[in-house]
Amino acid sequence: MAKSFKDLVRDILYAGAEISRETATQLVHDLQNRSPYWDGYFANEWVVRQGNVDVPALLKEANPSPTPQSKDITYATVPDPKKEGNAFVYTIGNQMEYRAIAMDLVPGRNAEGNKLNYVPKGWFETYSQGGEKLLVMQKATFRLFRALGFK
Repeated sequence: MAKSFKDLVRDILYAGAEISRETATQLVHDLQNRSPYWDGYFANEWVVRQGNVDVPALLKEANPSPTPQSKDITYATVPDPKKEGNAFVYTIGNQMEYRAIAMDLVPGRNAEGNKLNYVPKGWFETYSQGGEKLLVMQKATFRLFRALGFK
């Protein structure tokens, strides 16, 4: 039986919300896994917020460990999608005060050293602008449309 136009619109809106949630989930997990890691403060402070909002840098690393810790990431929670205009919008950001340094947006991070915390200089820009972020978005879109019966 053919779907009504109203049902089709509802399905498309649902798909848009789920695509946004899946994309945000995968992007934040990628960022947490790719981040410099020493004691977990930076990698574990990536957050996802509903809407086009600022993510303030509220947190200081209280007592950084003198030695690197084994990688133990607690994945960020993605809230339910909220429609903003014609789209479902999320903002992903890091809450640490030194985030610009850790993301190599300003000079200051020494990337050399231990395997646990080493990531190449420019890792964030490479991920964001090098096509990997776009690939995550495309895969999430195709996967969810297929799961919802669209071909």
